[in-house]
This record gives sequence, structure tokens and C-alpha cells, in this order.
Amino acid sequence: MKKTICLAAPALLVSLILAAVIWGQSAPGDPVTLTIQGTEVVAMNASSKAIVLIGLRPWQAGQPVTDIGAHDMYFRPLQPGQTHQLVPPGVVVDPPVTRQQVVVVQFIDGTTWGDATLLTSQLSDMINIRPAMRKVYQGAVAAYNSGGDSALQTFFENTMANHQDAGGVAQKYLQIMKSSGAAAAISTIKTRLAAAPTSF
Repeated sequence: MKKTICLAAPALLVSLILAAVIWGQSAPGDPVTLTIQGTEVVAMNASSKAIVLIGLRPWQAGQPVTDIGAHDMYFRPLQPGQTHQLVPPGVVVDPPVTRQQVVVVQFIDGTTWGDATLLTSQLSDMINIRPAMRKVYQGAVAAYNSGGDSALQTFFENTMANHQDAGGVAQKYLQIMKSSGAAAAISTIKTRLAAAPTSF
């Protein structure tokens, strides 16, 4: 049986896994709708603006978890009306997550919903890595334009070796390059750069 729950903000989360039954709170004008079927959780952006970050606090055993989980979509904003699968079917954790409390949302224009202080406290590492990721994307495009496939591969490998903060991004796109070709990797990178906010 499928049920739809409106939460107090978008509940996109990759660092935490939701369990079988999740309860949320709703209010008029909430910017996201969660659809829950079994253990699968899908979010829809019900606001009028694209979303670039969501912070979420899960509850277990009737108590809120101290750490905030978050999903950063700075380079791939969730557009109004779009959906995103948060948790695939069949995933269960112990103890189960019985409630989700969305604590902060950042929109593509830089405005926020909820507790914006979390962006400079618990979620600061996620925020601070954005410039490094943009630099990797821009450097990859420049390397490819100047030297083609070999230059792009060298750029990714050097980034992985010398830049811990952005090494994971470089590794991801090196894998794309090896599996689908350099042109595919660069095409995706250009799409990410074009989608990212320009004001912050």
C-alpha cells in the first residue's frame, strides 16, 4: 500500500538509510512530498524553487539522532516537480528509523528554510567542499580542451593523488571516462557546471 507524507522540508538523504515505517510532520506550504512504499522512499520537490541541499535528522527508538544527515545537490539541483529516490526497496536498518525531521533546506537562489546555522556548523564540510569540486570540474574541461583524453586522465589521476578533498570526485569521473569515454565524462561535467548556482 502506498502512502504519501508531506514533511517539513525536502528529505533527500544519502548518508542515512531509512527503515520500514517512517513518520513525518506536515504543514501547509511544505516544499517536499515523500512517497513511501515498503522501505522505498521517494521525494518530490513541491516548492517553486530548485533545491541544492537538504539536512535531515532521523529518529530511532523514539529519540532524535544527534548527527545530521545531508544530501548536497549543488551541482545537480532538484527542480520543482522532480522526484528523487532516497532509499531503494528492501533496505532495513536496526534499530529502525521511525521518524524523519528535516532541519534545513538550501535553495538554488541561496535562500534557506529551517535552521540555516547548520550550514556553517554540522554541515560546513559539505558546504566548504563545493569550491574544490567546481575547481575540479573546470580543470577537467580545460585539460580535455587542451590535450584530449590523455590530458584528462592525467588531470584526474593527479587530482586523486594530491587533493584529498576533491579526490573522490576525480575518481568518479575517471571511472566514467574509462567505462563510457572522455567525451561522456566531460559532457556530464559541463552539465553539472551549468546547473550549479552562480551567486554562491
